[in-house]
Amino acid sequence: MAWLAVDRNRDEYFFTRKPFKTPFGEKVGVWTSELREDFLETKIHYCKIERGSIFKLLGRELDYDSEPVQI
Repeated sequence: MAWLAVDRNRDEYFFTRKPFKTPFGEKVGVWTSELREDFLETKIHYCKIERGSIFKLLGRELDYDSEPVQI
């Protein structure tokens, strides 16, 4: 399974796990697939993709308020 999501800065991401919005801290406004606050010491389960890629894949735009989409 793969998931697509967009953060508040309109950056687009591909996740290997279902992501969720970060609840607090300096990383507010982004999606993560990790349950820990210490993002630097966890395995990476996502990658940033070029803007416009989600539209090319889905045929529609996503924004931060949109739920992640499974592909």
